Amino acid sequence: PAQAQAAIDNLNGAEVDGRVINVEYEASGKGGGKGAKGAGSAQASSNPCRLFFKNTLFETPSDFLNGLFRKFGYVVSFEMNVGPDGRTKGCGAVQYRTPAEAR
Repeated sequence: PAQAQAAIDNLNGAEVDGRVINVEYEASGKGGGKGAKGAGSAQASSNPCRLFFKNTLFETPSDFLNGLFRKFGYVVSFEMNVGPDGRTKGCGAVQYRTPAEAR
């Protein structure tokens, strides 16, 4: 769990491309972290390997964001939420290989 927690500790509240981003454990169920009160909540989701991030600029490259999360552990998947127009919504999810890498 140390890697995901390190990602939360280091990236939650960090400024990326001039905006402060939020990083937290992904809440159970559909809708990302909307159900978790307070970014960086210690509540683990049904999948303790997944983190949710939000408030990134639409123009911030996904490769850049992915690289930020890779600093804290092996990233199995990185997803940016995209609207019907193909534009990012400024949020997404990261899944680490093990719960140990996700915390």
